[in-house]
Amino acid sequence: EIEKEIDIELEIKREGEIKTGQTAPAPFGRYENVFLSEKELAELQEELPGKWEYYIDRLSGYIASSGKKYKNHAATIRRWAADDRVILSILVDTFFTRISMPKQHPEIHSISVV
Repeated sequence: EIEKEIDIELEIKREGEIKTGQTAPAPFGRYENVFLSEKELAELQEELPGKWEYYIDRLSGYIASSGKKYKNHAATIRRWAADDRVILSILVDTFFTRISMPKQHPEIHSISVV
């Protein structure tokens, strides 16, 4: 069933290529269901060095398991990476705030982050 969906998506992308004269996006990811143009892939490789493959595979697995559709896979990957940076920043700030807090506030040290 996944292969059938991939074939349908590839056909849609090819039809778009014929209409616009642009190169059709290529399939990426474990399930080959993340579609990126050469330009989008190059931009992600530049913007997310060492992480772009992780995000492509993460999106590929999510699409395969959930059946969810995205209008723009590159935009989704960028959004997920930005969200992850925010979460990491909050966790780092929380960690350093905790280790630098005075001992007179033990109730603060017992707060857990989920």
